[in-house]
Amino acid sequence: MEILRRMHLRGAHQFFMSTNRVIYLPFSEMWFYRRALDYRKMLDLELVSVPEGSSVDKEEELHKITESALIPGMRLMAKEDVPQVHALLTEYLKKFTIHAVHTEEQTAHLLLPREEIVYTYVVADANNKITDFVSFTVVYYSVLKHPTIKQIKTIYPYYYAYTKTPLAKLMNAALYQAIKLGAESCILADNMDNSQFAKELKFMWLNDCQQVYIYNYMLNSIPSSQLGINFL
Repeated sequence: MEILRRMHLRGAHQFFMSTNRVIYLPFSEMWFYRRALDYRKMLDLELVSVPEGSSVDKEEELHKITESALIPGMRLMAKEDVPQVHALLTEYLKKFTIHAVHTEEQTAHLLLPREEIVYTYVVADANNKITDFVSFTVVYYSVLKHPTIKQIKTIYPYYYAYTKTPLAKLMNAALYQAIKLGAESCILADNMDNSQFAKELKFMWLNDCQQVYIYNYMLNSIPSSQLGINFL
């Protein structure tokens, strides 16, 4: 109720929310995938398992992402990239039934890299024209009742747009960048175009669903693939 009160004071009367509980009729739902970035650690925590007929070494090799995943011209987003990234994001999100309309200032707030919070990488050509970008957020999860492992560094793919690089290749490069930053796990919702690359990049389906609601507005049900919004 306090959040609602503060929203109304600012002139906002609708908002999106997601929860794993059914409160009332949701207009959509999102399912999740996980990918191990540190396979042995995830195995030790019993968050992955070795398929029958395989081995730990084989699975670790299958899940390995090497430097070859990097894309020429890929670098961290800088402040001067905001106008180009904003234009790419705005155009890309138009394809979804439900999407946010950001100002350039909001795009900068959401996507400019902040250590241990959000990382955005752009792909630029020789003339510094940005053709693609990809971002992810960082969340640390505490581990209980394990003798040595106390936390998991997890990333969540965030906003992206692509006009030249195939999405799977763009996301694979982002996963490699995340590994370089010490990420051990990646959790992916099935909104936007995420399901297009989940299988190819070895994401594992989770039995985890979030109901998606909009407050103070009537909306017909839509599939998660038509959700151009993120909740992190």
